[in-house]
This record gives sequence, C-alpha cells and structure tokens, in this order.
Amino acid sequence: MITSNLEPNNPNQRPFFSVIIPTLGKIEGWKLSIQSILEQTFNDFELIAIDSGPETESRPIVEKLNDPRIKYVNTDGQDPRLNWDVGFKNAKGEYIIWAEDDNYLLPSELTEFANAISKTDADFITAEHIHWRGLEHPLKRARNCLIIRKGLFSGEITPLDAKNVIRRIFDLPYKGKFVSIHFSATAVKKELAEKLMNKIKEINFGTTGSHALRIGLVALAKNAYHIDQPLAIVGQSGTSMSDVWPKPFSKIKRPEFKFILSPVRANTYTNYRLENHLLIKKYLPDELAEFPIDYHRFFRTYHKELAHLDLSWKETIAKWNELFYYVNISEDQNIKKLKREINISFLRGLIIKLMRVLKIYGLIKNVLERVRMPKGGIEISLFPYEVTNIQECSHKLPEIIKKEIPEISKFFPQKTIA
Repeated sequence: MITSNLEPNNPNQRPFFSVIIPTLGKIEGWKLSIQSILEQTFNDFELIAIDSGPETESRPIVEKLNDPRIKYVNTDGQDPRLNWDVGFKNAKGEYIIWAEDDNYLLPSELTEFANAISKTDADFITAEHIHWRGLEHPLKRARNCLIIRKGLFSGEITPLDAKNVIRRIFDLPYKGKFVSIHFSATAVKKELAEKLMNKIKEINFGTTGSHALRIGLVALAKNAYHIDQPLAIVGQSGTSMSDVWPKPFSKIKRPEFKFILSPVRANTYTNYRLENHLLIKKYLPDELAEFPIDYHRFFRTYHKELAHLDLSWKETIAKWNELFYYVNISEDQNIKKLKREINISFLRGLIIKLMRVLKIYGLIKNVLERVRMPKGGIEISLFPYEVTNIQECSHKLPEIIKKEIPEISKFFPQKTIA
C-alpha cells in the first residue's frame, strides 16, 4: 500500500499525484472540483488550478483556500485550448490526473488509485464513474438525478484490454466488457504521458484533444488496468452536443477548431472526434495500423449534426456543398448510399435555418427536448435528499446509495482521514 510521505511546505519533493483542473469561465464548477481534491483521503498530491478567464475572478478563490498544495496558473489572454498542456508542463507528480471543471472526484479516488498502483505497477489506470444530471437539465423529469450503470460494479482490478478499448473509441466492433474512459477517473504515469508528448508535441484542443490523448495513452501503455468501481461523479447537462458544440459555453469566446485531415470542415462534434482519430493515427501509425476509420459511420452522423449548426447562409451552403462533393467522388458504395439521407438532412437543415430566422426554432426545440427520453442506467432522484449541486451529491452519496442500492454501498464509504 502506498502511503503519503509528503512533507508540508517542501517545494523540492515530488508528489505522487498531480491533479490538473483547467477552466474557461466556469468558475463555480471549477471551485467545486477543486474542493473535491482537497477532500481526498490521500494527501500526497499537488493541485494545478488553471483559469483562462480574468484573474480577479479566480485568484481570490485559491487565496481563500490557502492550501500550499494548490498551484494557481492564470492564462488570460493566451490560447485556452492549451490548458491541459500547460497543466502537464507544470506537473511534478509521478502520476497525472486531468480532472474537468464540471466533475467531482469522490473522496477515495486518490487512495484507490494509489493502492491499485501499488499492487499492479500500472502506468495507466482508469476507474468507473457515475453521472449527476444538473438542475438545469432541459428535461424537467430528468433533473437532479443520479445515474448509475445497470450492470453495477464488482470492485475488481483487472488488466485493461487496450485493443478492445481502442476499437470501441473508433466506433469499430468490439467484444467483451464495455469500458468507458473518463479522464476525471483516470491516472497516467508521467513517463507514459511524456512518451506520447514526444509524438504529438503538445495537447492542443484546437487540433488534438482528449479523444486523441485517450487513444494515444492506451495504445502506448505497457501495463494498463481498470478498477470496476466508481471514483468520480460526472456532470451531465443533457443538452444536445450537436447544438452546443459550435457555440461558446461561457462569456469567453472559444477559438475555432482547426481541421487538418478531415475530408469535411464543418465544426460538428462528430467531426471533432474524427479529426482527433485521424491525427492520433498519424502520430502513432504503427501502434494504430490495425484500427481503420469507419467513414460510413462518420458521415451517417455528420450530416445529421450539420443540419443543426447555426451558421450564416453563406457558410451553410458552403458546408453542404463540401459534403455533397465528397459523397459524389467517394468510391465507397456505402457512403454513396447515404445520398438520400443526406438530401433529407439538407432539407431539414434549411427548415431549421428558416426557423432560426423566424425565431421559432428555440421554442420548438424546447418542446422536443421535454418529450424525449434521456439515456441512462439506474436513475435515482436526488430531490428527496435535498441535493442542490454536485458537491452535495458527493457528500450525501453514501447515505443515498445505502438506501437506494445497498448491494453496492461498500463502494461509497463515508470519508475517513488518511
């Protein structure tokens, strides 16, 4: 078992974990995510808190916490898409966790990772996570719900089937256990991250992003493991990614994503994923040679998302012409068979565009959002437990699980001191 040997106020000592939490204007969520690290039962860590917004909003939060383990970095005026890279370059820990500003690490995450690493010497280790649907979820009956997978958890620590994981990420047929890798519940040995960085040079969400990083790390890992136990809560907004992706998610404008290898250029979420997949295959040609890109599957989703993009008339026509051109010259007969579906999506996109001009699209979309069924596993309403944010969800989780799903309550113990 790994125990903390961290000496207070010793700047030269290497911590076991570096936890990186960047944000771009989502200060309230960022503040709670930071708090989830400070609540950990394992204290041998440094916390790199990065904000791309005004320093006047974020620095006081860190100063008030007054914890020497927190390293505050402000990148206001710089490209926020490099914040994961900035965090990596500032990290001194043996293992790195890139946490997100709308997630909350359960108090035992670092302890569980440290113990599992002690047993396995893993260079990449990932665990399960659960979801919390926020109070602003567009579907009223889905708000403030805890979502837990139906298969529940075994608690076992098992080797990760890297090829199976990569096939699933690439949307290729796979066999065996479904493992969803989320960086808030993943620890990576810094030497492994450095090996990937030597290939891709930097983590730049304007080109590469978490999708490429996830594939690259799994492909290069020599000793990857999976913990079948939830160690983080992931916030769910419930908003369609195809609608929100091209829009800024805060008052700070997000720079455009740069497409280099994708055959089409519209800024949809599925195209962002494709670009990540193409780039990581370029950087790791030998390791990823056996994993082809399923372009038919890509275009089947892409045209549906393209119909929802909020673009100018000029951009709308240009992006659809680009898609029609590629389909016409494609030698893949499965892609050519998509012409009818694409034509229908084009007409749908024009109708949506007209509805936006008439300012009725938002109203219709809200009605459709309210009648759809959200995807999820076991749903637990948290209103009876008076939960109002993701932090309260974490604090009350042992009580909630003990009452609602007692057979997995051992995975949600009350917080103890390391």
